[in-house]
This record gives sequence, structure tokens and C-alpha cells, in this order.
Amino acid sequence: MSIKPIDQPLPGEQVVALSPESAAEAAVVWLARPNLFPGRALTAPTLQRRQRWQAGRLALRGQTLTAGIVHGLEVGHELLPPSGEGQPPGVRLTIGAGLGLAVSGEDVVLPQPVALDLRQLPVFAEPSVEVGLPGEEAPQPTLPPPPPDPIPPADGGGDDVPGDDGGALHARAFLRRRLGALFAAAPDAIARVGVLVLQPIEVDRLGEFDPTDPCELCPCGEPGDDTSFEDWRLADGARLAWYAWPREWRPLPADGPTLRNQLAWTIFDAEAGLAPGDVLPWEQLGVPVALIALDAQLRPLFVDHASVVRHGGHGRDPRLVVGETQMSAQWRCAPLWQARIEQMAEQIADAGDPPPPAAVLAQSLARLPPAGLLPTNALDLKVLPLNKATERLNSDFFPGSFELDAVPVPIEGLDLAVREAAALAPIDMAVPDRVRVLVPVPQAVYEPRLLYEEVIDSEFQATLDRFLLARARALGARQGLRAKLSELVRGHRPRRAGGAARAGCAGARSREPRPVGAAVGRRRPSRAAGGGPASARLRQRDLTNFGLGRSESVCVGLSRS
Repeated sequence: MSIKPIDQPLPGEQVVALSPESAAEAAVVWLARPNLFPGRALTAPTLQRRQRWQAGRLALRGQTLTAGIVHGLEVGHELLPPSGEGQPPGVRLTIGAGLGLAVSGEDVVLPQPVALDLRQLPVFAEPSVEVGLPGEEAPQPTLPPPPPDPIPPADGGGDDVPGDDGGALHARAFLRRRLGALFAAAPDAIARVGVLVLQPIEVDRLGEFDPTDPCELCPCGEPGDDTSFEDWRLADGARLAWYAWPREWRPLPADGPTLRNQLAWTIFDAEAGLAPGDVLPWEQLGVPVALIALDAQLRPLFVDHASVVRHGGHGRDPRLVVGETQMSAQWRCAPLWQARIEQMAEQIADAGDPPPPAAVLAQSLARLPPAGLLPTNALDLKVLPLNKATERLNSDFFPGSFELDAVPVPIEGLDLAVREAAALAPIDMAVPDRVRVLVPVPQAVYEPRLLYEEVIDSEFQATLDRFLLARARALGARQGLRAKLSELVRGHRPRRAGGAARAGCAGARSREPRPVGAAVGRRRPSRAAGGGPASARLRQRDLTNFGLGRSESVCVGLSRS
């Protein structure tokens, strides 16, 4: 290989190392593209190197995205009746169509749903578990190994590799026996907990040959030999494998109602402690799609997706976070926080609809995510609005040592509230803690203290009562004055002349009419007792007895009849 000097180097720029270091190493690594030119013979090894280079480039591009499931690949199961007398019931696994990305950057595509027998799954475990087992070993069809990964293998190699907890992961490989035959030969050979992994593989297959093709066959060889016309093709594929739980990596939790929850949080804690570049044991094999636990009859106790499935296809290093000593890219944080929330929701949904009582449901959950969804019967919301002085928010879901409070949150801001709390520490049901319940409400009715009954302070209430009493007395005095003024005005109203005056006094005797033409004398105007015109004025000082102040003086016109 030729080495050229650096043209116009920068100050201090120099060659630090070469990769690959020699021509011999360059001949075996995948990062080598054949130099094809017109007239060069295209041999089979050269074509294989070209295909290996192209696959490596695609895998390297896939490493720029987060590993996990992009869409689809949902796993379900169905119990089948026994095939014969004395036979255990069968289990059929179904995997929906979808797309996934492995940590190596290789993609796994299922264009259509597939159905598989759980007992016929290949097992990826320690080869030593088959040593000394009685019975004939079931042959397994040999498949060519997958193309070399751009990432060095962290598991499944020939040597033991250290785990993130200081232990060592034993070497693993595909066993000769399938899952059902292995448990039939040795029920305790491997753990009954495993991870379903879709492994990307390459297979050689023979293309379709048309026997009615009019073209003549190769004259060489025996008559009828069409070897030279065989259409061998290299195809990408995927196979579903059972990755046995590595007991040397993490011990299995004890059997009980909290087994599913404890297994999930064992994985979450291990993933949160991974160093940059490290992977979980089963991620190096392919794309994990489900975590399954089996009973003695090889029937699934549960099928948990969120504990091992991560959302893939996003930018792998969108941001940098400050570590203890340096800047590091933690692309696993956001998918891990999302998985913790989804795992709890999935386990509650699998409990049934309607959900069981809150106390029964809480027995299967040992740890909770810092933010998540609760069933409708987890809290007693009938006490709302809550009076903090005399009432308490009760729940059969949370232990009695927990302190609960509830606050309203607008529906439009619920995602933001969950996002802000997703990075907090998990909730341990055995340790006293404080939990805040977010009650979604429409934005139109949102108030910060919508769920609480406001309690008025005693001193404030006494002062308010005193002011209200003074105001009531003032209003009563004013109303009394108005009533007396009305009576006074009615009592001094002038009499009407003629029939109107006589009609107003029903008991008065009618006067005789004056003769026509009689002289009518003009009456002398009289004065009030205090002197003044006939229209006497009720002065301000005369109104003080009615409770009016100087600013509320009233002038009333009086007239004598």
C-alpha cells in the first residue's frame, strides 16, 4: 500500500497512526473496496469483497441512528391445544411487520407478519449446558455467519468479556437443541426467562430456474447437468432466537407477583449504568423484541416489550451532557426514560379491563417510574376539592407511608410535565416518599388551586364580619330614613282643588257650590311657624334626627293647604 505525505500540513499536524497498518491487514478488513476498471476479470472473491464493503458502509451509516424498533415488530402469543395425548399445549408466537435497527447498524425488516412455534426457537446460550445431556442431539440447520460487524463484538465471542457490574459474561453460541428439546432433556439447563431477538443473517439461496427455458445448457459435463445455469443469490434475512437470561450477568429475582416488575427494573438499572459504547448482552446479537418468562409447561407467564424494546431511528447523538469528568454523549437516556413509562402502562394494561382493585394491582409493582399513568381506581377523587385542614387524599395503590397531593395541569401541558419528571429517580414502594398526582383539566377551567377548598383565616373572617355588620347597620339606618321621609312627604302633600280633592277624602262632607258670579276673595298666604314662604324648607339641622350626616342633607318642599 502506498503512503503519501500530508500536503500543506497545518502547524503541528503530523501522522499519528495508520489504519489498517499494513497491506495484509487491509486485505481482511471490510473497509476495502475493489478497484474495478474495464477489462478486469470479476472473480467470486472480488465480488464478495465488494458486497462486504457495501454492507459495512450501510451498517456504519445505521450506527448514526439510535438502535431499536423504528415501527412495528409487535410480539403476541396464542395457546394451542395439545398435539396428542400426554403432550403439553403448544404456543404460537406472532410477530408483526416492521423495521428495526441493531447496535451494529444493520437493519431488520419483516415485510409481513410471521407465526412461529415457541418450542422450535433456536437457543443462544452457553454451549456447556448441553454437555452430558441424555438423548440424541437434534440437528440444527447450519446457517452462514452474518457479515463482519463494524463494532467489535461485546458478547458471543470465544472469550469471556467483563460485564458492567464487574463480573464476566460467558461465551455463548447457538445450541444444537431447540428450546422445547432442551427443556425436555434438562429442565434446569437454562433459565426460563429469555429475550426474543431478531438476528440479521445472510443466506445463500437458489433462484427460480425455468425448465422451459429454450436456451441450451452448457455442453460441458454430463447430460442434464445445469450447474452452470444455477442462479445462486445472497439474500438478507432475519431469524428469531431465544437469548437465555445470563445468570452470571445479573441474578434472577425470586418468583412472585413482582417478578415482571423486578426483571424490567433490573434491565433499566443495568442500562442506566452502561458506559458510552457498551451494550446490553442481547443487543449484540440483534434487535430485541420482547422479554418472556415461561412456566413449567413452557407457557408464557408474561410477554413484556417495553423492558427490552427501545425506540430507534432517531439521531444517536443529538446533544452532549456533562459527565463527572468530561463531556459524553448519552443517547440512551431519552429511550430509557420512555421505556420506563411504557413498561408500567403495559403491565397495568395486561392486568385486565377493568383493572383489578388498586391494592391487588400494587402487589405486582415493586418500583415505579418517576412519571407515568395510573389506573382510574388508584385514587379516590371523590374528596376533591380537598380541605387540607380536615381531609386527606387516600389511595389503596400507594402505601400509607406515602404523602400524596393532587394538582391540576392543563391537557396541553401534560406532555411537558411528564418530560420534566421523566429523568427523576424511580419510586420505591417500600420506602416512604412523596407523590404528586397530576389531574388533566381543560385550559379554560385551569386554576392552580382548582382541586383544593380555600380555608379563610379566622382573623380575616372576624374582620370581614365586623365590616359587614357596620355596613348592614348603615344601610338599615339609611333605609329607615327613606321610609320616614316618604311618610313626611305624604303627610304634607297639598290637597287638590275641585273633584280631585273631594275624591281623595271619602269621609269629608261636600261643600255647597258657590253661586255663579259670586266674588271670590284672594287668600292671604300663610307662613310657616319659623317664618318664611309657603314652600317651607326642611333644613339640614332638622334631619339630624333621621341619622343623616352633613354630606347627606336633603331638601324637601312643603306647602300648606
